[in-house]
Amino acid sequence: MTTPNTTEPQNWREYRRLRVWAMHQQGHRQQTIADALGQTQGAISQIIARANAGGGEALEYHKPQGAKPRLTAAQKADLLGKLRQGATAYGFQGDVWTCARIAQLIAQEFGVT
Repeated sequence: MTTPNTTEPQNWREYRRLRVWAMHQQGHRQQTIADALGQTQGAISQIIARANAGGGEALEYHKPQGAKPRLTAAQKADLLGKLRQGATAYGFQGDVWTCARIAQLIAQEFGVT
């Protein structure tokens, strides 16, 4: 019994996890899989446990989510309006927005650093 994978693996780590799962389902022992793929038996055990808990989908690559946005969608839209008014409207000398100025504006208007 093998897990159907409709897409190509995204990277070599995903390929290795899927290969471990396929070999396990074919009846190979964990140590045999570890030797064949150059991994430790503990790593193989973790991959198999992950697949048992979440199925073959748990072994697929998932893009890291990154940091949670600190501004809401409404605040971002409001920020764009403020930036369109120009830097001089907020007391800066010269009508140029720099990263430091935008950060200062966000801290001043939204209390977010």
